[in-house]
Amino acid sequence: MNQNMVFHCARFPWQHVEGRSVTILLRTGKEEQVKVDVLYCDPCDFLPEEGKKLPALKQKEMEEVFTDRIGRYYRTNISTDSHKLRYHFRLRNEGGEVYYDEMGISLTGREGELRPFLVPYIYECRQALRPAWVKNAVWYQIFPDRFSREDDRRAERFVPDRNNFYGGTLEGIRKKLPYLQELGINSVYLNPVFSSNSNHRYDTTDYLRVDTRLGDEEALKRFAQECHQRGIRIMLDGVYNHCGYDSPIWQDVLENGRKSKFCEWFFIYDYDVLQTENCRNLPSDRMKKNPPYESFAFAANMPKWNTANPETARYLIETAVYWTKQLQVDAWRLDVPDEVDREFLRNFYREIKRFNPEIYIIGEIWQDAHEWLGEGLFDGVMDYPFYFIIRDFFLLGTIGAFSFCDRLTGHCLLQPISVEDCSFHFLSNHDIPRALTVAGNDIEAVKAAYLFLFLMGGTPCVYYGDEVGLEGKDDPDNRRAFPWNFMNEDLLLYFRKLITARNANGGFSDWKRRLIPLDDEKFCLSLEKGKQRIEVVFGRGGRVISTKTDK
Repeated sequence: MNQNMVFHCARFPWQHVEGRSVTILLRTGKEEQVKVDVLYCDPCDFLPEEGKKLPALKQKEMEEVFTDRIGRYYRTNISTDSHKLRYHFRLRNEGGEVYYDEMGISLTGREGELRPFLVPYIYECRQALRPAWVKNAVWYQIFPDRFSREDDRRAERFVPDRNNFYGGTLEGIRKKLPYLQELGINSVYLNPVFSSNSNHRYDTTDYLRVDTRLGDEEALKRFAQECHQRGIRIMLDGVYNHCGYDSPIWQDVLENGRKSKFCEWFFIYDYDVLQTENCRNLPSDRMKKNPPYESFAFAANMPKWNTANPETARYLIETAVYWTKQLQVDAWRLDVPDEVDREFLRNFYREIKRFNPEIYIIGEIWQDAHEWLGEGLFDGVMDYPFYFIIRDFFLLGTIGAFSFCDRLTGHCLLQPISVEDCSFHFLSNHDIPRALTVAGNDIEAVKAAYLFLFLMGGTPCVYYGDEVGLEGKDDPDNRRAFPWNFMNEDLLLYFRKLITARNANGGFSDWKRRLIPLDDEKFCLSLEKGKQRIEVVFGRGGRVISTKTDK
């Protein structure tokens, strides 16, 4: 047994607490199989033996969940009878047994010499359980300006740029709800809908007003009400890192400088420049080298909020609470939260969950998100690492099956199941090129990639138009108008079948999955539930080589 490869630590994702349920993950070396038991009890629970103080240990065998090029991984779940836990591990093979605790490997596991891992006292009032409904959700992302307007007959002639408007409205989206329902969609994610001067609306000027180009508050309420009547949940986009230049709050700072009651709501370095120059169009080079204030992505027209300021945080969170109550919002997606103060995110999560414990809150995180998920700031994230792995094998064909399986199993299975169920999965969105364009207009590759996406865990999302063959390069080309009169009917039918199958099987959330590389050009995805079994062999570059279903 390679004792140097045994690893566990008492933090996410190796230890994850949700309610009184604790998920524990352990790694061993890959060269040999071992049996792993976790020995556990409350740290104050002792056997009733006089003269001795021995813990009343229970034991549970851990399940081997996957193997990668580094090692084998074992996982189990323990429900605590109290609010605390101590635990250590026993590893057995033909050569004998060893014990593993915070100090490392020992041969005896003798009480008094052990340093067990600990779960501190669990304050359930501080925890918010991830919503169970999410694992059955199929999302549809809509860029509001480009989805549907009163006259969509010339959508194919609309050429998007960074400043123009197609004229989509909330009423236009509402009228297309029968289309979404026929597609099988049960959840809708709207890009920002609040007052703004841009077509993307990520530069909010008023968080309490619906953008007049889209409609008004009543139009948004009608949309939300009809969604809920049809059993469709809604997710709004919250932009709390920065605002638009024409925000009345920012304008007050420009006008009054240091005398403004909002001057601490932003990061301002040079008040003289603010009041003597028109800063709206300052070039990015100036904002990089000598900025008069902090902005998002060096864009002078998007000043950055100081979300560490309690007054700023209170104002922004109260606007989100307002819409959550008014619309009975089911979910929030937070824009660039890696640039937002952690305490703001923590308070946002707590306040929104206080109103609706079943609400789903995700963040736009482009890298490994363990530190955000482990701190309880989100239920899930937009899973970009997952996207890049699928893109590289299915749409680009730049990695082989061995690399694909290693990367994906390592990424997904290191996460507790409850976290993986809430992971937001996609193949296109408003910030990346569309799947069909990435695949070089290879529709079969897109079909294969979406089939894989819908068979995996997490909650999948279809970016508007992907289901009918809409193309698009980088922003702004990936934000074309929906081609209502030029839809690929064959692809649309394929998506309907995919979504129907996923809905009929509860999102495949409780199926056991295995990724098996057959050679470097193909792998098998195996799903099992009781006597039911699905096997699909996928080839590099997005090909479905074979499918097999047993019932």
